Amino acid sequence: MSHPQSPRRPRWLRAPVRDRCDWLRHARSLVRRAAAVPTMAPHGQLFGSTFELCTVLDLAERMPYPHLLDALPTFEAIWTAWRTGFAPPLDDPAADFGRWNRREETAPAWLHAAGSNLAQLMPMLYRFGDTAEASRASLETWNSRVESFATRRRIAATEAPAFRAFWREHLAGPREMLQALGPVRAADVPFRGGRRMGDLIAGTSMVEIKTGRMEDQQLAEAVVQAVEYALLAEAEGYDVSDVVIYLARYGLVIQTPLQELADDLAGCRTDLADVRRALAHDDSPWPPNARGPHHQGRIE
Repeated sequence: MSHPQSPRRPRWLRAPVRDRCDWLRHARSLVRRAAAVPTMAPHGQLFGSTFELCTVLDLAERMPYPHLLDALPTFEAIWTAWRTGFAPPLDDPAADFGRWNRREETAPAWLHAAGSNLAQLMPMLYRFGDTAEASRASLETWNSRVESFATRRRIAATEAPAFRAFWREHLAGPREMLQALGPVRAADVPFRGGRRMGDLIAGTSMVEIKTGRMEDQQLAEAVVQAVEYALLAEAEGYDVSDVVIYLARYGLVIQTPLQELADDLAGCRTDLADVRRALAHDDSPWPPNARGPHHQGRIE
């Protein structure tokens, strides 16, 4: 008896794209002409997460990570929200974090302190417990050791010079370009079984942020990753029509319509609905973790 075959991830999302993509040739040309930020952070992957969190926390008008704050000890959660410029509604000071709005701009140093602390805690937030409450209990136990917070502060101090250099470049143009795309919120979508998350959604654009040096291989991986995120986002209730790659080290914001970019990668016209179905089947489900009952996955 024959059985219907399950849809498979399209070959153009699996095969190398180095020599067959107009987007890659264009991005390569832009990178080669750009003046790169020379500073290297001591913890590259952690710094990338810190910069991404700070970018979202700076641009969003409503607290973009309420499910993460719900998993933090109360004092640390409130500290994070206040230091990044968010406050509860004036008529409801007891409102949960999902209703906290931007009250004021925040100094880059405080933004970095909160973003770095949260970036260092995220592996634990997504690793322990199947509810926000379970993760909070794990963190409270961990934070009871005095050296825990002190260690995170020391790590933040080591990456502060790199953050200042990147943030100056960010304020010189990219920040305004990202704001112009539309309302910003975290792209907390269950990609690849929760092993990866998109960085942010601005308006109808999926934005992927990269802070490292970008050679051809890194550019190819970035564009395929961003397209996958953009395609999977629809199932979570997001309306995504464009893909934006933000190469922070080079001050470059590259925006391309999703359909155009998919056609470019495939070398022919693609049916996005078919590709979404194939990706959804190929993408394993999000496991229980600290997202907790407060996560909605959508902006109201």
